[in-house]
Amino acid sequence: MEESDQEELEKYFKYNVDPSTIFDQLKDSFIQAEQAFDEGSYHTAVARSTKGLDILMAIKNKLLYIRMKTRQHQNEIHKACGDAESLETINESDIRKPVYLAHLLMKDERMPDVIDTCNTVLKNQNNVILYKNGLLSKDGYEKLMTLKGKAIEKSDQRVDLMKRLPRELTTLILNQLDLNDILHCMHVARHWQKKIIHCPIAILRNIIFPNQTKICVKIPSTLMYTYLQQLSDRIIRNLTIAPMYSSIYDLFNFLENVKFYHLRSLTINMDIRRKQVTTLLKTNSNILEEVYLYNNYSVPPLNEVLDICPNLKLLCYCGSLLQDEPSWDHEYHPQRQQQTYPSLISLQLYTYTFRTEDIKHLLEFAVNLKDFTITDYELNSDTLKTIRQYGKHLHHICIDSTTFASNPLDHDDDYLPMDIVRYKCSIDVQDCYEEMTGPFVLSMLNNMEYKPEALALSVLDDYIDNSQKWGPLANVTLPNLRYLKVSFTRETEQIFTDMILQCPTLEEIILYRLGCPPNIILHAVKSLPRLQSFAVENTYKEASDADICTTKINDKAIRHFFLHHVALGDASTLEHVRLRYISEFEPETFKVLVKIKHLKTLHLAGSHLIHHPDHTMGSVMKDMGKAFIPPELEMLVLEMMLHTLTDGDLKGLDCPTITLHTLEDVTLDGIRKMIESAQKLKGLVIHDWKGLYESDLMDLAKKENIHLSVTHQFL
Repeated sequence: MEESDQEELEKYFKYNVDPSTIFDQLKDSFIQAEQAFDEGSYHTAVARSTKGLDILMAIKNKLLYIRMKTRQHQNEIHKACGDAESLETINESDIRKPVYLAHLLMKDERMPDVIDTCNTVLKNQNNVILYKNGLLSKDGYEKLMTLKGKAIEKSDQRVDLMKRLPRELTTLILNQLDLNDILHCMHVARHWQKKIIHCPIAILRNIIFPNQTKICVKIPSTLMYTYLQQLSDRIIRNLTIAPMYSSIYDLFNFLENVKFYHLRSLTINMDIRRKQVTTLLKTNSNILEEVYLYNNYSVPPLNEVLDICPNLKLLCYCGSLLQDEPSWDHEYHPQRQQQTYPSLISLQLYTYTFRTEDIKHLLEFAVNLKDFTITDYELNSDTLKTIRQYGKHLHHICIDSTTFASNPLDHDDDYLPMDIVRYKCSIDVQDCYEEMTGPFVLSMLNNMEYKPEALALSVLDDYIDNSQKWGPLANVTLPNLRYLKVSFTRETEQIFTDMILQCPTLEEIILYRLGCPPNIILHAVKSLPRLQSFAVENTYKEASDADICTTKINDKAIRHFFLHHVALGDASTLEHVRLRYISEFEPETFKVLVKIKHLKTLHLAGSHLIHHPDHTMGSVMKDMGKAFIPPELEMLVLEMMLHTLTDGDLKGLDCPTITLHTLEDVTLDGIRKMIESAQKLKGLVIHDWKGLYESDLMDLAKKENIHLSVTHQFL
C-alpha cells in the first residue's frame, strides 16, 4: 500500500475511540441496563444493552485496527487480512471494513479476492441508492471502484485456470496434488476455495495427520484450519492419526480446531488424549463404519466404543477389555440384556489382558459377527473353549498368542497373513502354546456351522514336537479344504502328510517355520491334483536372529517336486511359488523351477537360498539370462538378498510386475538399466531402499509407461 493511500485511509476511515471516556460509558451502560431490567423497564434495558454492545464493538474494532496496522508494518499481510475480515460494520453505510480489506488484498496480490470484496459493496443496490443520496462515504465508494478497476486490469494479465478449466479437468489435476498443495491452492482466492471443495478429490478422502500438513508454513494456522474444516465438511471421509513428523502440539491444535462430522473410517496409531478419541467417535457415531484403535493407553474401553458407534462394521481394538467393574455383566448393567451390535461384522482384538466372560458376552452381543481375531499372550484353555463354544457361527477365526502382536502394525514386515477374502470359512492359529492341541483343533473344525476352506497351524516349535498331541489330525477329512499352512518337526511330519493325503481339494500349501527339512510331506503335496500355490518359508526375524536361515531344505526332495510339475507340462496347475528365508538349494533346482509351464508368480527371499561355494542367487540369474524368467511369469519378487545381487544381475529381468525389496548392493544406475532393457515391465515396486525416492526414477518410468511405487517402511 502506498504511503499516500495509507494517510488517506487514516484520514477518512480511522476507527476513533477515546480511551479516557469509553470505559466509563461502557460501565454506565452496563449499570443502567441492569437497573432498568430489575425495575421492569424493559424498553430502557434493551436500549442501554444495545448501547453497551455498540461500545464493545467499537473497542473490538479499535483493537483489531491497531493489530492490523501493526501486522501491516511487520509485512505480515496474511494476518493483517484476517484482522480486516474480523472488523464489524456498525451500520449499512459503514464501508471501512471492505475498504481496508480490499487494500490489503491488493497488496497481497490476491486480485480475485479484491474484486469479490469490492463487489460486496458496489453491486449492492441499497449501497448504490445510499451513495446517490449522499448517505454513503463518497471517498470509500470511489476507492472501491478504483481498486476493483486495478484488480481487473492486473487479472487480465494472468490466466486463471481454475475459472477456465471444466470441473472434470480441475478434479483430474487436483488428484495429482497432495494435501499441502491443495491447501495452498485454496489460499489463492475465494473462488478457488469454492471450486476445490465442490470437486470429488479422491486423495482427500483419506487424510493422514499430522504428516500431510507439516509444511503449510506459508498459510496462517487459523486459515489453514478453516480450509481443513471446509474439506472436512465436504470431502474428507477417512482420517488417520499416525506418529509422523509434526509435534504433538501441532496434533492437539489440529484436533481442537478442525472438527470431523462425516467420517466413515477412523484410524488412531499414536498416544493422544482419551477425550479426543471419544470426541472423534461421538461426532461421527452414527456413520462410522470402520475404526482402528492401535494405542493401548488412550483408547476408551471396548464396550464404550461399541456403544458410541452402533453402526460399526469393522473394529480393530488394541487396549484393555476391562473396566473397574465387570461392565458386560447383566447384574451390573441390566440394560445390556437387550444390547446387541448387529452391524459388527469384523472384530480384531489385540490386548494384554481380558476376562473370559468378556469374550463370551462379546460373541453373544455381536450377533452377525463373521471375522474374529484375538491376540494375547495370556490365552488359556478356558478362553479357547469359550471361542469354540460361542464362535460356532463365525466364518473366520484367528487366534494368536504372540507377545509382540499387541499392535497389529508391530508385526514383522514380512508377516504374510491369510487372505480370508478368498475363503468362506477359515481357522488361523498362530503361535499358541500347550493349550492348542490336535483334538482341540479337530473339535473347532467340527463345531463350526460352515465347513472350513482354509486352515493355518503355525505353532511354536517347543510345542509341536509331540505326535500324541497332533496325532488325531492324521485321520481328519476336510472335503472343502483349499488352503493349508502348517509347521512340523520330524516327529509330526507324517501326521500332516497323512492329513494332506485326505484333502485332495487343496489349492495352496505353505510349509512354515519348519523344525526339519520337508521330505515325505512333499510326496503328499505332489499328489494334489489342484495345487496352485506352494511356499516354504520362515520369517526374516528368525533368519536374522540366527544369522542363518533356520530351515535347511532337502534339495533333492524339493527338486523332484518341481520336476514332477515340469513333467506335467500343460497339465500342471502350479502357478505360484514362494521360497523365503530358507537355505541349501543347489543352482540346478532353480533351473528346474523356472521350467514349470504355467508359473505366474515367483517370490524369492533371503541371502542363503543358494548353497554352493561358487554361486549366489545373483550369479545363477546372470548365468541363466532370459531363461530365468518363465514365459508366463506375471510377477517376480526379490527380497532381502544382501550381498548376493548386483546391478549386472538385474539387467535381464523382464516381466509385467517386479518388486525389489531391500537389495542393498543394487544401485540406482542398476535399476535404470533394468527398466531401459525391459520389454514387458508395466509395474515396478521398490520397498525399503535407503536413499532412493520416487522422484529419482519418475521421469524414466513415465517415459517407459511403467507404474512406479517407492515405499519406505518407516515413513
